[in-house]
Amino acid sequence: MLSYDDAVSHILSSIQPLPSMLVPLEFSPKKILSDDLIAPFSLPRFDNSQMDGYAVIAADFQSVSAEAPVRLKVVSEVQAGSQEKGRIQSGQCSRIFTGAPLPEGADSVIAQEDVSRQADVIVVVSSVEQGQFVRLHGEDIEQGGVAIRARTQIRPYEISLMAAFGMDSVNVGSFPRIAIISTGNELVATGNEKIGEFQVYDSNSTTLDALIAREGAGIVHAGMAEDSQAETEVALKSIRHSPDLIITCGGVSVGDYDYIRPAVLALGGTLDFIQVAIRPGKPTVFGNLNGIPFFGLPGNPVSAMITFELFVRPAILRTAGYPVERCCRPMIDAILSSEIGHEPGRKTFARGKVEFADATIRVTPGNRQRSDQVSGMSGSDALIVIPEDVKTLAAESKVKVMLLD
Repeated sequence: MLSYDDAVSHILSSIQPLPSMLVPLEFSPKKILSDDLIAPFSLPRFDNSQMDGYAVIAADFQSVSAEAPVRLKVVSEVQAGSQEKGRIQSGQCSRIFTGAPLPEGADSVIAQEDVSRQADVIVVVSSVEQGQFVRLHGEDIEQGGVAIRARTQIRPYEISLMAAFGMDSVNVGSFPRIAIISTGNELVATGNEKIGEFQVYDSNSTTLDALIAREGAGIVHAGMAEDSQAETEVALKSIRHSPDLIITCGGVSVGDYDYIRPAVLALGGTLDFIQVAIRPGKPTVFGNLNGIPFFGLPGNPVSAMITFELFVRPAILRTAGYPVERCCRPMIDAILSSEIGHEPGRKTFARGKVEFADATIRVTPGNRQRSDQVSGMSGSDALIVIPEDVKTLAAESKVKVMLLD
């Protein structure tokens, strides 16, 4: 039985990023930039004014004072978008607006509130520092420089920079298309009002749909399989459209009606591991079916959700080009608000609620911790990590927490 760390390491080493694809900028958030973005031109593209005011020559103000004000003749006006920037010489200035190109000869800008104007003459009584309120060509980034490094996760802030270069699309890592199969005679599709007295709705498929969609991946529905090896094999063989990952839910343990493992092997697949030393989610399976990475998740709803977060989500991000070190959710330190008892032997991921109070992060364990208690996940926003060898985590002790939101 693999440890949690070994299982994650094995999965991430087994999965390679998919080929990149070209997408419109508006569809690129959360995706990974495939290649270094080289600046096609400098930003700013030209010297321009940082504010509304007057473009001047700083040397004209060497002896300025309230007693000896400087008077300059306004010889032109330059607006943002002007294709003519004009020229000034000593004793002259140009009315200028934010973003407008700096006239030839000018090296500084005076804010309009720092001058008084009389017809076509401005009067200035304060000193001017050379270069003040001027955005210089290339001071943000120079042409040919690396604007954004490859493997950067794209956010609206990176999109802003790409748009400043006139781009409307970008090459990014491809998010996978994932096939989902739920197993169990007891399952009824959600939305179906005809449900037997001892049946349950297939909440796992809907939940996995939502988890997958949240990560930006595509979904291929392969339906439900009854609890028989023949039906399970039929469901697995019926998967169409060449998904990049396969997920089954339920039927992965060692019960008389658990057929995922033998069905995968009968179809020529491989099982790299069939158990992980965690709670919940011990019977998690990972392998390969027809060259496609395969995950067999437990059928208990909480186990399915947690093993998705622990194992499937990192695999999705890896296929999309995320660096290995950024595929798993980070762990943070928090103070435990109440005691948690624990049965040693497996690393446990208990559900909890995090509170950010002043400079302290506190986490409160949920009241419902069984793997079938769906309400225990609703309202939780973190997993409290309990090490394998611990019997009790005392109140006010420091714990590791994995944030889910």
